[in-house]
Amino acid sequence: DLRSPILQTAWMNSINFEKLLGQRFSCSCGKVHEIKTRKVLIGRRVAERLTELIGEHAVCLVNDPVTREIMGGRVAESLASGGFEVREIVIEGAYMGDVRRVEEFLGFCGVAVAVGGGSVIDVCKLATFRRGIPFIAIPTTLSQDAMSSGNASIIGDDGLKRTYKAHPPVAVVFETEVLDKQPRRFIAAGVADMMAKATCLKDWELGREENNEYYCPLAANLSLSTFHETVKFVGEDMKNLETLALALFKSGLAMTIAGSSRPSSGAEHLFAHYIDRHTHGRSLHGEQVGLGTIALAYYHSLHNPGWWREETYQWKSLRRVLERAGAPLSLGEIGVDEELAVKALSHAQDIRPERYTILHRRPMSPGEAKTILDETGLLS
Repeated sequence: DLRSPILQTAWMNSINFEKLLGQRFSCSCGKVHEIKTRKVLIGRRVAERLTELIGEHAVCLVNDPVTREIMGGRVAESLASGGFEVREIVIEGAYMGDVRRVEEFLGFCGVAVAVGGGSVIDVCKLATFRRGIPFIAIPTTLSQDAMSSGNASIIGDDGLKRTYKAHPPVAVVFETEVLDKQPRRFIAAGVADMMAKATCLKDWELGREENNEYYCPLAANLSLSTFHETVKFVGEDMKNLETLALALFKSGLAMTIAGSSRPSSGAEHLFAHYIDRHTHGRSLHGEQVGLGTIALAYYHSLHNPGWWREETYQWKSLRRVLERAGAPLSLGEIGVDEELAVKALSHAQDIRPERYTILHRRPMSPGEAKTILDETGLLS
């Protein structure tokens, strides 16, 4: 039970998460979990070890114009010099049309390699899932935690972004030589995305207690441990990117264990999805989530009797972490005005009616939304 977070985090940290990779095991939640991700590599020039992971398959390399210049070209050359037959496809973004293009392109391949951020990885994730072939993820940024999950966020032909069931990568390769060069904004967005554990895990508890929803303590506590690792990363001046990279990876692993995004996504993500639908992706996902987490932490503290007692989970503490990370602290910084922010807080639950959260338990009125935005300084 997460009501004893210090004990639970200590318990989770005593487990070597790498021992879970590639395993199938029974859990105290009553389910049998299967972790299809078998390997995580992190360090300088580790992408050159791809040949160890692929075997003798023909390879489809998926990237976008930017990530091809940053890393994809190097990966293609390395694979070709290793004797692999490589075909490349460059996508535009996380669109269903791109998923279909990649799916068709995969016809001759035995494995795919996605080099890029969340959009490239999600497109490859869904396309390979539909084709029934494995893929390897090489993230070029640390802006979000879904690279190792079994979910893909894709913009449909109607222009709306939805989450689709897919499969996780068989391996994730963090090339620190590339990650060290990413803009600080992406790192701050990754930190902000991880702060959501404070609210989403309490939303999951509400779903368990009030809606008889499935709940997995292993997934919940693994997710919680990544929150503390991220806070520590920021407290140490964000010098060791391996800490954040592994926290993001383990967060995706928690989603894989749970079989859904529950361990990482609650009302704060619904708020972010509402914002994203009405601003057409003008800001980063993590930036939206971080601001939503501040607002929803405040709301939980008012209306959830089971809310955290510890200071580290309160909205002011979360705000301090985001400030130190360099993440946006006001909605104006990401192009969101007061009217849209109020609507997002008072209608976010409509995005996913089945995803029980504090906003489903007690929908927020526009007046309450305005008060919370003022009290937390999100409109300043």
